[in-house]
Amino acid sequence: MEIKTLVLGDLGTNCYILEDSETRVCAVIDPADNADAILRATQKRGVKIEKIILTHAHFDHMLALPELFEKTGAQVLVGQYDAPGLSLPMLNLSQSFMGTFFSFSGQYKTVREGDIITVGENISLQVLETPGHTPGSLCFLSKNDGCIFTGDTVFAGSIGRTDFPGGNFEAIMSSLSRVLALDGALRIYPGHGASSLVCDERACNPYFRR
Repeated sequence: MEIKTLVLGDLGTNCYILEDSETRVCAVIDPADNADAILRATQKRGVKIEKIILTHAHFDHMLALPELFEKTGAQVLVGQYDAPGLSLPMLNLSQSFMGTFFSFSGQYKTVREGDIITVGENISLQVLETPGHTPGSLCFLSKNDGCIFTGDTVFAGSIGRTDFPGGNFEAIMSSLSRVLALDGALRIYPGHGASSLVCDERACNPYFRR
């Protein structure tokens, strides 16, 4: 798996393109903004977008979703408890942050704990339900490639906010403990900011209850 990171939107959201170089297809995790930039990046690599995967349904992680879906027809995957946020501006925060009403009305599929998302023939992501930032926040674990995509659940040195609708501090603390109990060599690819390692967060993240 080859990973390309695009930092998009006013909030500097990490959009990840996961490429299966053998089959020339990819998945986009969190199409934060600027669908044209995402399409240019995939076209430059000569890969087709097969799946669009959301770590959670906040506007800053999916502003490019409607256009990207329209232009590619890729399958859209979202956590079972965050699906309402696709169409409700109060839940996806577009109303309070942007003063506009973001809504996605295209087809999607919900995923849940233990599901396996495949991309091409060589990429396999295990779905972990990690509530707290939102009720349906997800992490995606790739054991074969030694990494985990954590959205706004775990950052380098921090965690996601829980003061939004559906947020829960105790839930995110449990989710943090769950992620940091994984293999210490796993690389964390968060929704914002730099990547990290599970072992480093276990040692230094001030929110981790040791």
